[in-house]
Amino acid sequence: GQVVRFGRRLDDLGIPVVQPIGGSAVYIDMDRFFDGEADDGDFRAIAFTALLLIAGHRFCELGLYAFGKSDGERDLPPDPRVNNVRAAVPRLVYEDRDLFAAAEAVRLLHEHRDRIPGVDVIYGRDLNLRHFKSRFAFRR
Repeated sequence: GQVVRFGRRLDDLGIPVVQPIGGSAVYIDMDRFFDGEADDGDFRAIAFTALLLIAGHRFCELGLYAFGKSDGERDLPPDPRVNNVRAAVPRLVYEDRDLFAAAEAVRLLHEHRDRIPGVDVIYGRDLNLRHFKSRFAFRR
């Protein structure tokens, strides 16, 4: 029930979560989060997760970068398209108040989503399992 409560809190705050909510994680739909305004090559979901990490909340991009690939010249989105960020909820680790604090951080980023920068891939664009090995830098 904790995952459902967390997902409902995000949904109540206007965060576009993948439905139905359940299992061991809540998934945020980043295409809807950015209202379709983000360029795929900006990898703003990576910047989103980095900003949450600075706030003390670890989320994981599972979308354009994790499941996409590079053809050597450009990045190709996954087919079928998926552009999510996962908020895993391990059993017996978090209290609801921890998850609700994370929801507040997500809400704040959502309110200022137009200010979330893109990132440049500094290392790892062409590697297998690149989302585990890559390095990024915020764009100015």
